[in-house]
Amino acid sequence: MNDFLISETYKLPSLGKIYNVDIPEDIEIRSMNIDEEIMRLGNNGTWKSLCSLLDGCIVTKIPISTYDMCMADFTFLWHRLRVVTYGGAYPIDCTCPYCGSQNNFNIDLMKLPIVYYDSDCEKYRSFELPVSKKRVTVNIQTPHMLDAIETRTRQQREKTGNNSNLLISLLLSIDTVDGKKLETSSEKEIFIRSLEMKDVNKIIVACEKLNNAFGLGVKVEAECENCKETFATMFQQGKEFFRPENDIEW
Repeated sequence: MNDFLISETYKLPSLGKIYNVDIPEDIEIRSMNIDEEIMRLGNNGTWKSLCSLLDGCIVTKIPISTYDMCMADFTFLWHRLRVVTYGGAYPIDCTCPYCGSQNNFNIDLMKLPIVYYDSDCEKYRSFELPVSKKRVTVNIQTPHMLDAIETRTRQQREKTGNNSNLLISLLLSIDTVDGKKLETSSEKEIFIRSLEMKDVNKIIVACEKLNNAFGLGVKVEAECENCKETFATMFQQGKEFFRPENDIEW
């Protein structure tokens, strides 16, 4: 059966350089089959289920699941899974900001811009806090982390009625303080609650910048079919991402 599957090799946005294990920068991924489509349709709403599907389509041997890869790599591989399965043509609808006309056209997912990892990104991973002068190292966001934030936030809301999403995000984001690992959540929480908001804000901003420092872009250049003006629009994943209709011939 594998002889009938299409596979392609793509370069990860991270180049494999951000992990504590050896991840090749070039990853071979094959097209989905009916088993993966059943898994996709049966998705239970967690990132883990999507990563299990994606893991099964990765041909290259890697020592970790996509569940523990950064979101930039996961999102990129998810897009490439769609490309290798159904092709790169993807329909989008957008309104021209100049004349207000509705536009419907195909974009090429392979032409979405990619920003690759650069060592300059490390300034967002390890930095000094402005008030306490503590040196903090943070973790880059993964699908595993997003599931953990969602689960723990829900549990805390049910227990206390409070939305603790920010605190839990910080607990999972902080790795070391002055070179020391804070092993327990209580130890990390004591540290976070001791900080001035100026310090907290720097951690939040650094995490956002680190998570968005490289990866797949979502801006698309479009030309209005009516007034011919060029404008930028945003790619958004819709129902046709894994169930394309426009390219089917009858």
